[in-house]
Formats: sequence, structure tokens, C-alpha cells
Amino acid sequence: MVNESRTRASLRDTIGYYRFRIGEFECAVISDGALEIQPAMWGGNAPEGELPSLMKNNGLDVDIWYSGLHCLLVDTGELLVLIDTGAGEFSMPGSEPNAGKLLPTLTAMGIEPDAIDHVIVTHYHPDHVGNISVDNRVAFPNATYWLSQAEADFLADYGEDPFAPFANQKLQPIRDNNQLKIFNAGDEIISGFKTLAAYGHTPGHIVLMIGQGDEILFHMVDVAPNPVVSLQYPEWHFMFDSNPEQGVTTRHEILGKAADENLLVMSYHFPFPAVGYIVRDDDSFKYTVSS
Repeated sequence: MVNESRTRASLRDTIGYYRFRIGEFECAVISDGALEIQPAMWGGNAPEGELPSLMKNNGLDVDIWYSGLHCLLVDTGELLVLIDTGAGEFSMPGSEPNAGKLLPTLTAMGIEPDAIDHVIVTHYHPDHVGNISVDNRVAFPNATYWLSQAEADFLADYGEDPFAPFANQKLQPIRDNNQLKIFNAGDEIISGFKTLAAYGHTPGHIVLMIGQGDEILFHMVDVAPNPVVSLQYPEWHFMFDSNPEQGVTTRHEILGKAADENLLVMSYHFPFPAVGYIVRDDDSFKYTVSS
């Protein structure tokens, strides 16, 4: 399946791209870098001591985690479709910037920003919208940008949400240029790109079924942020979910679908290249890397 991979790899510094095919579609996972987060965010309701114990038993750092940011570029043969745009200049409070790799990596691949035809925004969090626009200018000037109706409604009335102002700032040049299109979860917005509601992480978070015919990539986006914790204990709350209980329900549904249908999956924050399979393990799940 893989025909090219160019990376410099560590949890903090993974950059580069990974090419593979889904039927007639040529795909590339492109790293925008990583965000520094506290691992405790994966288990807001975990019994005391169980999360660090699970992490230690699986060789994970219990103090800090560099969460990869993995955008997906799909060449359908007629269109170039980019799914999410990384964090850009955004970084978590108190941490150093370690993102913004998407645009220079695209250039290194021989793809200029004006060649992108569509940009699908799965949800509004800063680590997905950071390169939508740069310095108040549309980053992909010829692209149609897609955002779900539920997410657009939330951004119009976001209350005290700390991340929405950044997203609105990034989206404003696209709105001003009339490049933003709104869709409903469940729509096939482009041929071969079927959206599914996966609410809980944000009010309008969507996942994607990408491909045509029997070969499908199931992009789970942020339903399961960690390949160990989120799968072994899907009932533990991810503290970046806007509705953690709904997030748990969605996580069980999406992981179950991936496992039961033996779908090739991508998950935005899994270790690079973030492509593999989900399998059931009694009442939980496991992730296996694609080869």
C-alpha cells in the first residue's frame, strides 16, 4: 500500500509525509508538527492512579506528551482535497511552538497552495484550523472550504469557549472571500468523501469515509486521541471534549464500526503515520499499525 515515506521521527519532531493509495485515490499523511499536552487530559474520570499506571505499563511518558498533528491530502485524479490544516502558529499555553510544518512540506512535495481545490474542516479546534489562513490571508486561495452546519452554528454563538475566537479569526478571511460552504453531517460533500456525525469532541465534529467501491479509509479524526488510553479505556473522558459523556458514546460507536467492518483507519493524533486498524479486545480495543 505504501509507496513513499519521508520523515524525521520522534514524538516531538515528526515531520514529513507518508504516501499510500485508497483505490484510485492517492493519499498523503502530512505532519504539521506536534502540540505539547498533559497526558492527564486523556482520563478525566479515570480512577486515581490508573492512568499513570496504564501509561507506564505501555511505555508512555506520564509527564508530557507531544501529540502529532496529521493532515490528510487526497488526490482523486481530478481534485486535490486537504482534510484539516494543523496548528500553524498555535501552541498550548506555556509551551513552545512546534507546528506550522504543513505549508513548507507541501511546497517540498511540489504542491503549491493554489493547487488545493477543497479544504475540509472536521472541527474548529486550533490544532485543525491553524493553517486555514495565514496573516489574515486565505492560505489556499483557490479552495472551497467546508464546515459542518452544527460547527458553524456553534462558532456563531460560542459562549465562553476558549478556542472559538482563534477559529473565527482563522475563518474570517475565508468568509470574507465567500469561500466557505456549509454542509450537514451525513452529506457526501465531494464524490468519495462521505461525512458522518461524531459529536462530543465538539458540537459539530465529523469523521469521514474516503474512497469509492470496496477500498475505504475511515478517518476518525479526534474521536480517539491516544492509541493506548482511548482504546483500552474508551469510557475515560477526554478533557478536550466539549461533551465528555457524548464523546464516550461516540468513541464506542466509531471504534466499533472500524473494528467490525475491518476498516483501514486514520486518527489525527496517533503516532505518525497514523494509519492502521482497530480490533476488538473483549470490551475494549487495540490499534495495529498498517504495513
